[in-house]
Amino acid sequence: MDEEKFKPQRRTREELDKLLERNDAPIKKEYLVEIKRVKPAQDPDPETKEVSEGKRGDGGVDGKRTGKSRKQQKQDREDSMKSGENLCQALAKGNCTFGDSCRFNHDVSKYFSLKAKDLPGACPFKSLPKCPYGVTCRYYQTHPDSEALMPQPDPAGEPEKPKVEAVEELKPKVEADGDEAQG
Repeated sequence: MDEEKFKPQRRTREELDKLLERNDAPIKKEYLVEIKRVKPAQDPDPETKEVSEGKRGDGGVDGKRTGKSRKQQKQDREDSMKSGENLCQALAKGNCTFGDSCRFNHDVSKYFSLKAKDLPGACPFKSLPKCPYGVTCRYYQTHPDSEALMPQPDPAGEPEKPKVEAVEELKPKVEADGDEAQG
């Protein structure tokens, strides 16, 4: 019985012409695999049906209603730009030409505090003069200039206290007879 299954079968010229008319590739029948279609189970719960159809919730990725208005989506997008999660790409690569009027985040120290831990290994762009991802590179700690921008943790684990320097006035010492001290 298995031998019949793998026995080469020939198609007629009419079958081949029909396949070519439909722009289907004429494949030998011995290489075709029969696909069994399974009907999905019906879900009696109306709540899951509503969510799957996009009537409420996030609606999935099918492009149907997302539950948020376009205005709210725009606000969320603007908030994520300013949140510190995403650094200005122009600043990451060097310098931003927009300066203070740039609408993206320019706080590098905040970005480093929120950035995911760097991946182990060396930057794949180490052979180039400069990494195209700049400070946003996931291998940034292996860059030669990384020490300048990365915040250094305090070795004691305590917050850094402001340094107070005592300033003494430098006056020449005056002796009792009014002469300046040799010193």
